[in-house]
Amino acid sequence: MIRHAICAIAFSIGLTAAAQADELRFHGALAQDGVRERVTELLGEQPAWVDFVLERGGVEGKPITLTLKDQSYEYYETCRPHECVMKRIGMMIGEDGVVYVRLFGTKTDDQVFGEPPAEIEKVLRAQG
Repeated sequence: MIRHAICAIAFSIGLTAAAQADELRFHGALAQDGVRERVTELLGEQPAWVDFVLERGGVEGKPITLTLKDQSYEYYETCRPHECVMKRIGMMIGEDGVVYVRLFGTKTDDQVFGEPPAEIEKVLRAQG
């Protein structure tokens, strides 16, 4: 009886871990068809920390789903480890595939890319 209980607990923990592992985070979204290319196109030449985070990864939070003007968007965020306050990247992907990016950082690094409509830029700037 105890063995069955232990197996049931282990199985449920495994299912929970698998469900969490399947959740798409920043770099998983970045790897989707065409997204990386669009982000590279939008950002162009950027400070070294941006390339570091995009290439090597960073601290990633859970995505946020937003609906604006009847369109669904997923917002993802990542940052350079140990420097998250000043070196973060936010990315918003629309259900139609449109991509917007915000670099958080110093006044010179804090920029929004992709020419989003005003309401989307407002949401991007409200993060953090």
